[in-house]
Amino acid sequence: LDSGKVEPTFVSRFLGITGVKEELSLSSKGSTMENLNAEILSKVSLVYPCTEEQQGILQYLNETEKKLERLLQRASDAVTLLNEHRTALISAAVTGKIDVRGWQKPNTEPQEAAEAASA
Repeated sequence: LDSGKVEPTFVSRFLGITGVKEELSLSSKGSTMENLNAEILSKVSLVYPCTEEQQGILQYLNETEKKLERLLQRASDAVTLLNEHRTALISAAVTGKIDVRGWQKPNTEPQEAAEAASA
């Protein structure tokens, strides 16, 4: 590939796409360890836009990955916090710090039926 026309990172990302990896896996040689060589890689068709657009695509992918990583971290933090609250609530109920004798499960049947009907 002409490095003046194709960004190496763009090619790397392309080769990392699930469908491309599966295709390369089928073309690889060896039974226990996949062996990709220049001959196999030279058979891969790569359609690519101009370098400016490649850079734009890579920038978009990097920004999107960062957003997703932040969202995953926030979700993970929320799950951890909710588990801590759950543990504290159970502990408080077991030790008698809160009174749960009169507690009843909320009636969520109409809401559950509406959710099931819309699904």
